[in-house]
Amino acid sequence: MSSETNRPVIEAEGIGKSYRLYDRPHERLLQMLRPGRRYGTELTVLRDVSFEVDRGETVGIVGRNGAGKSTLLRILAGVLTPSTGRVAVRGRIAPLIELGSGFNPELTGRENVIFNGMLLGMAEREVLAKFDRIAAFADIGDWLDRPVKTYSSGMFARLAFSVAIHVDPDVLIVDEILSVGDAAFQRKCIRRFHEVREAGCTILLVAHDDYMVRALCRRALYLREGRMVAFGAPEEVVGRYVHDTMPAPPQAAAPAAPAPAFDAKADAIRLHGFALLDEAGRRVEVAQHGATLRLRFDFEVLRPEEMPDEVSFVFNLYTTDGTYVCGATTLMDRLPPHPTAPAGRVEVTFPALPLLTGAYHWRVAVNDGQGLMSLKEVKGVCPFRVEEAEYRSAGLVHLERRWKVELAAPAEAAG
Repeated sequence: MSSETNRPVIEAEGIGKSYRLYDRPHERLLQMLRPGRRYGTELTVLRDVSFEVDRGETVGIVGRNGAGKSTLLRILAGVLTPSTGRVAVRGRIAPLIELGSGFNPELTGRENVIFNGMLLGMAEREVLAKFDRIAAFADIGDWLDRPVKTYSSGMFARLAFSVAIHVDPDVLIVDEILSVGDAAFQRKCIRRFHEVREAGCTILLVAHDDYMVRALCRRALYLREGRMVAFGAPEEVVGRYVHDTMPAPPQAAAPAAPAPAFDAKADAIRLHGFALLDEAGRRVEVAQHGATLRLRFDFEVLRPEEMPDEVSFVFNLYTTDGTYVCGATTLMDRLPPHPTAPAGRVEVTFPALPLLTGAYHWRVAVNDGQGLMSLKEVKGVCPFRVEEAEYRSAGLVHLERRWKVELAAPAEAAG
């Protein structure tokens, strides 16, 4: 195997991209006439991004809107020049970024296929050899011989995608473009995408669907505010991205100090000492899927005369965006009411935690012995996040399962 084959297909070193914004039109001219001075303000959209992609890898790029994902793809595709840093991309590139950006609206679809194919790196004879396949894939019929300016947006996207995907690229750059056209055409696009991937093409894919990144990609890159936050295994990178994009959990309420003037029953008992622990008794902020965790809190009765004779205990689990995951009480688990004591400790053990990647927090409470009245509650305690070492499910929890699939025997050929 040659040394060229062993080299990364994509090398990005210290990529940065900035634009200068001018408050008044004449400042642009002044900047050209006086390059030593600075007019307007500088907007930086990428800062010091470095990574390498090996031949045949599929790499997903995640990040919020405005994080710099599309700018990075345009730089790798050669559409933009980086302000700082160095980029090397080896092989033929097919950028599915701005479909049809090289189309001339006055030319027919047939003429644009030839012209655009050559822009994407194919020789004219290669485009002509593939023309029938390109036309069949786009499936726009007689419109192929009409000017592109008469096309609907869907027809335009179909033809542009068909040209780009038939380049037989070494590197395919995809920016949320697999949603073009109607449902039937989308299925055709995705089948072609898989064919290119299975042929060993190197693919960079921007997607907001973390399931797609985890399912398709060998590695992932996470951009935040123009900076590379993480680059590595999809489970780790997407997990961090999901955690960062979730709302912050509400702050736990400060325990009320004893105050004889208070007469509300909720203030007759204080909750404190909240802790989420692993099996070794260490506090947990990041837990692995399948780990055993213990949720613990203490209580102290401040005014016994306002307390019922018996109490029960509660936990509730939420995601940080407020989704209710699970909750239970000691009564639901068939434990009898507990006699009210001056103080105590409550601990709930969760073996083989089934939670998937995400950020979570707890609510704990003390109810009366019948579970009808909350005597004291505290929300947002012990915030934590879950990471997965192995990607096996999507959603909130991993459900253990067994599959059974029965297929009918294929029909015998007629005759």
